[in-house]
Amino acid sequence: MIVLRDRRVILLLLALLCFRYRAEAQLEAWRHIGIEGMANGNVTALTEGPDGFMYFGTHEGVDVFDGRRFHHIEVPHRLELGINPFVNSLRWSAGGLLWVSTRSHIYTYNVNTGTVRVIYGGLAGQLPGTVEVDTVRRCLYILHARDVDVYRYTDTSLTFLRHKELQPQVETALINGKLYINQQPGHIVCLSDTTLETICKLPFIKDFEYLPRQQALILLTSGGLQLLDLTTKKLTTLRIPVPWSLTSAKTHITVLATGQVAIHYDDGFSILNKVTDTTLINFARDDKNPWRLHGTFVTVTETDHRGNLWCAEDGVGVAVLPRAPSVKYLPAAEIGSPRLWRAYHDTARRQVIVSSEKGLCAIRYNADKITYKNMIRPAGMSAFEVMDFLALSPGKVMVVTNGQGNWIVDLSTYRFEPYPSANAGFSAARFWGVKQKNSSECIFYGPVGAYLLNRDNGRASEIKKEGTAGNSEHYAALSVLIDKGQYWIGGGTGIDLLDSNFHLLKQYGNKSAPSLRGLNNSVVLDIKRAQDGNIYVATMGGGVFRLSKADTFCQVPLAGDAANIYCIERVDAVHLIITTSKGMCLYNTRTGKSRMLNKGNGMPVADFNQLALGIDPQFIIGAGADGVLLMNTADAVSYFYDTARLQVMQGARAVRTLTLQKGNHTLDADIAITGFTGNSAWKLEYMVDGVDDEWRQMAPGEWHIHYNSLKPGDYTLRVQAIDEQGVTYVQPVAIPITALPFFWQTSWFRLLLLVVSLGLLIIIVRFFSQAQLKWKLKKLEDEQKVIRERLRISRELHDNVGSQLTSLIAGLEGTGILLRKQQPELLQKKLDHLHSSARESMHQLRDSIWALNTEAVALSALLLRFETWLNGIMQSYPDISINITNNVTADSMLDPVKSLNLFRIMQESVHNVLKHAHATTVDITYTAGADALTIQVKDNGRGFDTAAANGHGTRFMRARAQEMAANLAVESAKDQGTNITLNLELK
Repeated sequence: MIVLRDRRVILLLLALLCFRYRAEAQLEAWRHIGIEGMANGNVTALTEGPDGFMYFGTHEGVDVFDGRRFHHIEVPHRLELGINPFVNSLRWSAGGLLWVSTRSHIYTYNVNTGTVRVIYGGLAGQLPGTVEVDTVRRCLYILHARDVDVYRYTDTSLTFLRHKELQPQVETALINGKLYINQQPGHIVCLSDTTLETICKLPFIKDFEYLPRQQALILLTSGGLQLLDLTTKKLTTLRIPVPWSLTSAKTHITVLATGQVAIHYDDGFSILNKVTDTTLINFARDDKNPWRLHGTFVTVTETDHRGNLWCAEDGVGVAVLPRAPSVKYLPAAEIGSPRLWRAYHDTARRQVIVSSEKGLCAIRYNADKITYKNMIRPAGMSAFEVMDFLALSPGKVMVVTNGQGNWIVDLSTYRFEPYPSANAGFSAARFWGVKQKNSSECIFYGPVGAYLLNRDNGRASEIKKEGTAGNSEHYAALSVLIDKGQYWIGGGTGIDLLDSNFHLLKQYGNKSAPSLRGLNNSVVLDIKRAQDGNIYVATMGGGVFRLSKADTFCQVPLAGDAANIYCIERVDAVHLIITTSKGMCLYNTRTGKSRMLNKGNGMPVADFNQLALGIDPQFIIGAGADGVLLMNTADAVSYFYDTARLQVMQGARAVRTLTLQKGNHTLDADIAITGFTGNSAWKLEYMVDGVDDEWRQMAPGEWHIHYNSLKPGDYTLRVQAIDEQGVTYVQPVAIPITALPFFWQTSWFRLLLLVVSLGLLIIIVRFFSQAQLKWKLKKLEDEQKVIRERLRISRELHDNVGSQLTSLIAGLEGTGILLRKQQPELLQKKLDHLHSSARESMHQLRDSIWALNTEAVALSALLLRFETWLNGIMQSYPDISINITNNVTADSMLDPVKSLNLFRIMQESVHNVLKHAHATTVDITYTAGADALTIQVKDNGRGFDTAAANGHGTRFMRARAQEMAANLAVESAKDQGTNITLNLELK
């Protein structure tokens, strides 16, 4: 088998196998995919995407291979934009962005969204083919025939940075932000920022590529393959023959993702595993061998992350060579026995000892020199079936046979000596295994029972079961675990746990102890304690069990649903390797996940024997009926990587979620399985949670999923793949689905409709309730208004007209007295005063009627009426000077009550000055805007003490100010005059 990754090769076991590896490397079965479904079979570029798909650039654009079929990436408006679809190069940048360079344009394809954007193109000249993407600096280098343009890029646009003239160039390599260019056939130059430095000059350089591990360029020159160290600039010629022609346009080299170098030429291509190798692995067409390549010219090659080798044959199609596994399988026929049991790794002598029915086979390895010795057994014996090994001392091991005694084998000379102490009591007994108890004692176990042997004195004592009524019986032991001074012995009816003196402590799975559940009388073939501290048990027909904290065994689910479990071994701190009847399983004790290897995905054998698994720091050794399997321990976990991966596809894009738009609830999707496991007989099952009650089976060759008229809501599409042996080691997928409803189908709309209906009902009820309440309030308010008007009118008449009439009545009574006393002068004065009072009462009554009969009174009209009243009354006080300052900037309308109250307060403030202040000057100031009115009446009279004063006039003014929600301030002091200020909000 061809091995594409040297680090995975197990030191080239067997010289014969080495010869077969090199001589028959081409005989590996290529998987020919063909060109069916491709837009064009002429492949010009090949790369693996972050989604695990292979992307092919062709003469007609880009095709995506999902492991089953090709999908063409359509470029919107390609014809209208005049895009030449011939792909020159494919480059990846961060975020799953594929940069596609054609002969006329550059466009990007986002693998996550399936979006295509044209970034560059439409120039008069053509792009010659090379685009380099610097994902760290986010720079794009576009190479033309004689120059290179540098751009800063985003996901949707380019920004030009610089232009550099060059001589005709062929190849490029972008290394750590520097662009290396084959400027002329023979000159390697480095473009860094704006500087151009010559790195190497040779007579002729056909092609070059970058080797990241060596930090060097590998050059295809007229002198063969040469290595240019970029640090030292040292040039080294590799010892590789040159079977290709440098004059052919088809000759070029490619560095694969594995670090190997592929050399392409007219009749095929070759693989150079390492630069230190002296030979190549050649691949060419051979009509006599259908497993070889079909075409005569391989245009491009690449390896994917699994190590599979891909190549595109010119016009013929695509072929893939599955990764050669890091295992070696030695067939039983080659070893010389049809049945193999155990294997033992002798690290000191670098050899593997394998047991069979007829003897031992020793495989010694030393670098690439391997010796092979078969049928090692004691002289004169035709049958020598070794069941187990036990190391005694450096260079010597004891072998336990199936009825042929127990022997000591010298691992250097392969000489056999009977083991007297082990043969004294049971030389012909059939044992299946032996466990080391301490330096001098060991336990033999098998169908004849379990025995404790003291190797120093040869004494053997049988370990017996404790029965009832003093009876005892033999242990038919299939497995033994010595752990923490206790002994776990497994047999056909479960497990017995014994103390250090072999007294029974517990029984698991025995009918006599129904309270200790879990094993159900399974046949226990192996017992191991993992590094996590748990006890794991392998059973025949029941699977694997783990001892829980509740002291009962619980089932451990394994990939492949294997029931017959043979052996369990610890490979590292987290993983167990388990051999089953369906292959080999890797179990993660921390996560509970497992992966299966079998004939369907790289394992050369599926069935293992009961004792046939051993693990040491270098090898995992498993033996079965047909041969021996050897794996590197260091590569074990990576080898169990799931090479097959289920994908749910819509077009060329793998989806992680699905959204069905409103009005179109039809689910259509395809299933793809990426990875090349050599298995084409997949059985696919799928179901949609909430729709299906059980798995739906797909017919052979069917890959499409279809559902009609899903109801709006959230679902989960589940898909699983089962191989022809019933193993489900491919990780199932679960895709969330959202079927978008119309807005009237949503729960929020129904809730909103309910809330709106309740709200409308509440509004209607409240409307009528408030209407009725408003009617009652209005009726009550009208009644209150009538009452208030009556009170207001009565108070007005009482305060003004009433008081004046009272004064007139008192005056008339006084005139009668003067008339009887016959005092005409006094009588005349009294009559004049009464006449004046009657006239004043008439004026006040008219003012009240004027104010109360008007719907609204303008502020300017009110002030004018007040000044008219003031002019009339001041005629009687010629010694008092009145000064009026009008600062009214905006006229306002006052309601009748407010205007009357304001008018009366102004009158009262003037009356108080005229009657009591003995003032000579009165200053009246009006200040009004749109929002407020301030009236100030200030005199220079004798003043009064505001704390002691509580006159009728002041109370009168405060009551009226409070009624119209105004602020009245009275400031006065003895001999300091009086200042009355009224502030009224007009809004």
